Order: sequence, then C-alpha cells, then structure tokens
Amino acid sequence: MLFYKRLIFLLLPSFINEAVGFVNGFLPFPPWGLQVPQGSTLGSCAGPQVSAVVVLLRLTPLDITAARDAMTLWTFDDISRILHDRASQVEGDNLYNLFIVERFLPSDEFIQAINALTVVQKGHIGELSIGGRSFVLDQIMNGIILSLPEEVQVKSRNFMELMKTLVCLHSTLQEPPLY
Repeated sequence: MLFYKRLIFLLLPSFINEAVGFVNGFLPFPPWGLQVPQGSTLGSCAGPQVSAVVVLLRLTPLDITAARDAMTLWTFDDISRILHDRASQVEGDNLYNLFIVERFLPSDEFIQAINALTVVQKGHIGELSIGGRSFVLDQIMNGIILSLPEEVQVKSRNFMELMKTLVCLHSTLQEPPLY
C-alpha cells in the first residue's frame, strides 16, 4: 500500500503496469518498488541485468542443459568452468561488459562449500530437486550462502540468480537471443 496525502493505493501485482501510470499522476516519480526497467530480452525468465549476462556469455543450448543438470544435482564444477571459459571470451569496447559478467560468476569459496557436502547430502538434494521441493532447496542454499564471507555471499546470490534463469530458459525451451 502506498500512503500519499491521505489517499491509500493498493497495488496488486497484476495491475502494476497500469498502476505506474495512475500513480505517476499523483507522485512526482514512481515509488522505488515500481521503478522496474522494461524490455527484458529473456521474457519472464530474467531481469535486465541477468539478461545482459546471458547474452554476453553467448551460452549454447548445451550450456543451458548443463546448467539445469547442475541445479538438479548441485554439481557446479562443470558449469562454473563453462561460465568462466565463456567469460574469458566476452568482447567489448571497454571492461564494463567483463565487469557485468564477473559479478555473476561463482567464487571458488562457493564451489568449495557446495563440494564439501557429502554424497548422502547431495543424494537427498537430488531427491528434493526431482520432487520439486524448491522452497526446501532454497532454504538449504541460503544456509550455505550465509555461511560464507559477506563479499562471497553477493557473488553467490548473483550466481544462483543466473542459474535459476538458465533453468527457466531450459524449462520454457527458449534459447538465448541471437548475437
């Protein structure tokens, strides 16, 4: 709810786009929660930043399938190598593109923390993943990420956002945009 000059606005998620125009008539600028950049190139799978990373990495359908498999079994070694190889090939007039991509690559500490899980734990994670228990998996992943140093936590969360985007692309059978 937004409170402005004794008026109460209840914005429902399905009406956010229409609400922005309505709210703009009363407020000098849209509220921070409504300032969402438009035009994501990956549809509902990703926001603009992650979309830019996927496009810059030039991921193939095989890479996206590898990402889905990595998310299912939490074996991030191979996909980490693939992403780092693709990042080393990022082109650009300046280092900005490389900086954007680097923010979404996994850190070594995160990969080591995931690899420290036992075979039994990874088997249970695989069962949860196949069973579609994403809420429980998110809790486990949040616990692992919170056990890492703060600077690594940010990169780890960004990496997981990228991985969820790649899984979404795989499940919707979308390919990354052509370059």
